[in-house]
Amino acid sequence: MATQDIQTIWQIAHKLKSSSASIGAIALAQLCKVLEAQARSSNLENNLELLSLLYQ
Repeated sequence: MATQDIQTIWQIAHKLKSSSASIGAIALAQLCKVLEAQARSSNLENNLELLSLLYQ
């Protein structure tokens, strides 16, 4: 996140979204879905807020 490497953020969010959904962590999957969509559109305006929610 600190480097704003869009491609890496997208890839990690995508993998984490799939993994968390497969084990039933739906809230985490939804956060990753938002992050993935933002990275895909190169719009990471709320990324620090999302990162904080992901840590929680």
